[in-house]
Amino acid sequence: MNPPSHLYLDTNIFIDLFEGGPATRQLETLLMLARDKQSEPYFSTSELTYSELIVKPYKARDDEALAVYDDMLKTSEWLSVLPVDRTILRYAAMMRAGSGNLKLPDAIHVATALQIGCSHFLSADLGIRGPYSLPEDATAAPLVVLRPDDATLTSLIESLS
Repeated sequence: MNPPSHLYLDTNIFIDLFEGGPATRQLETLLMLARDKQSEPYFSTSELTYSELIVKPYKARDDEALAVYDDMLKTSEWLSVLPVDRTILRYAAMMRAGSGNLKLPDAIHVATALQIGCSHFLSADLGIRGPYSLPEDATAAPLVVLRPDDATLTSLIESLS
């Protein structure tokens, strides 16, 4: 695997990180390395991620989890959080029209990653398969989808070490 130059994090990655999933320790290491080694944010996500993340804490009336998500899901030295705008929505519609198998939230995430020039997309969602590219930009490298398995996360950690 070529090391990612800019990695998009899908919502399920944050869920794993915050709720203690199987890849939590490796994800924490990856985030710390990226924060310490990169001069610009290495990771990106969409504001849609925030909306998806806070549903469960709202249902559970978990103010502590809401505060954590509020604090974590904003642009910082390690993460760029992008708004959903008309261009991203247009790209999402184009991808859904072309592939037919992407759900709208997934298409918005992929379109956001493509819009900002991510090289890779980290997701446990098997409905997001890739590679993806924008029909308008035939010269850009396709967006490669990675799974958060041990081998992939170890490789990402090594590429930042």
